[in-house]
Amino acid sequence: MGNENNKSNEPKVLNQLNYHILPFAFKKDYCEVIKGIEASNEWKWQKNMNTQVFTHIENLVFSENNKETIGRKYILLNDSKVREKYGLPSKKTETLRMYVKNNSDYTFKIMSMEMYIFETNVGFILFEIEFVDKKSNVDIEHIINGNYFFKKFAHSNNIKIYYNKKGEYNKELGKAEYIQVEFSRGKIVSNITNDFDVDTFFTRIKKPENCLVFNSVTLDRIPQENMLEEYLFRMRRSFKDSYRPSPLEFNVENNNEILRMFENSYWGVSLEGIGNITYSTKDSFFASNYKGNLKSTYIYMYILGLHKRYALLYLSMRISRLPNTIKEYIKYEKKHKENILYKFREKIVFFKFRCVFNETSNITHQAKLFDMIENTLRIEQLLNEMESEIEALTSMIEMKEFKSKSELREFVAAASLIFAVISTIVSGWELVKIIEKENFPPVNSNAFFTLLVLTFLLVFLVFTGAKLIFKIKKEMK
Repeated sequence: MGNENNKSNEPKVLNQLNYHILPFAFKKDYCEVIKGIEASNEWKWQKNMNTQVFTHIENLVFSENNKETIGRKYILLNDSKVREKYGLPSKKTETLRMYVKNNSDYTFKIMSMEMYIFETNVGFILFEIEFVDKKSNVDIEHIINGNYFFKKFAHSNNIKIYYNKKGEYNKELGKAEYIQVEFSRGKIVSNITNDFDVDTFFTRIKKPENCLVFNSVTLDRIPQENMLEEYLFRMRRSFKDSYRPSPLEFNVENNNEILRMFENSYWGVSLEGIGNITYSTKDSFFASNYKGNLKSTYIYMYILGLHKRYALLYLSMRISRLPNTIKEYIKYEKKHKENILYKFREKIVFFKFRCVFNETSNITHQAKLFDMIENTLRIEQLLNEMESEIEALTSMIEMKEFKSKSELREFVAAASLIFAVISTIVSGWELVKIIEKENFPPVNSNAFFTLLVLTFLLVFLVFTGAKLIFKIKKEMK
């Protein structure tokens, strides 16, 4: 297997499952996105799934009742034309070869392409891959290193992937020729999300950078001393063999990123991914039915945890783009003609109402694993941050309403004063006319009227000035 050293004492891999998960967020309306996906007739909406979680948790995605669901799962049709359209080999049995500069090469198959779309405008694209070797059984080192290189979207110059595509029939050769085609993960993602108006891939750059990795292996026996701990470290972090674990990683029982479910079953969770190692015992379950449980229950639990994390991150990201002063916000609101603060507060409240839950299963080891996933993904910390953002939004709304009311009061006061001035002038002029008509003691009507108006204006200026001085002093405090 390339430059890797095969060891005769390495355990044999009986089963493997590898999902590369790419999170993204989109601007387009959620309902419009799912309508577009289903109208393409290229993705199958998976409406049912026999998981081991609570029914209401299963129905969050796997239900036809839109009131219950917060998202949907789609699987790309296993059709040669559809697969080729998206840049995949025509059949899932066809192999691809990944060449890594100054490293090994890796042969694998793409077993499926899956996608989760959520009402929070967050989605996940899943590549299910299986590593193979024609000469012998693929070993665990090969799988771990292969996952490390496959996840790296941003290193296209050092990592090249090709597959052979059947070409036209060659009469001289008497058979069809095969053409080497470069496989581009970035183009596949672009083809899938082309109509979604993607906002972010949660990376430093605007393009996909790294996938999260969900990987599980079942071995024929327990690995040799310290190798189990090293495998768990590299699988959950999706690291290659040059990343060496610290001595603390070898204390499995006291590592908060590792959960030992049974004598022969270990899970490791990190921000980069999730890894699972089991080894065969007298019970044949782990070598047979276990993979089905992984593909139904365990990957679903992980996706639900990831959804919480990335939905919260995306809400925080969008809130951070809001204007940072009330004055700028009011300008923004007038320009966009919507009350954006109420809109975000509503989104946060409905997210907590529909998407936040702590209990997923009555099965003890599954419940423990979900707790570990949530703790490692820092869901509680993100929710606390969201609480602070709700308070900040509420304060901004109150400040905006206070400012609007203050401006209204000032407008009313100004209008009242103007009305009072006009009324005084009119009344004063009428008074002068009455004086002239009734033959009161001689008086210059124009001078009297001017004096009356000036007196009123003086009172008005004194009142306005006092109010302005009071306001300035209040602001200085």
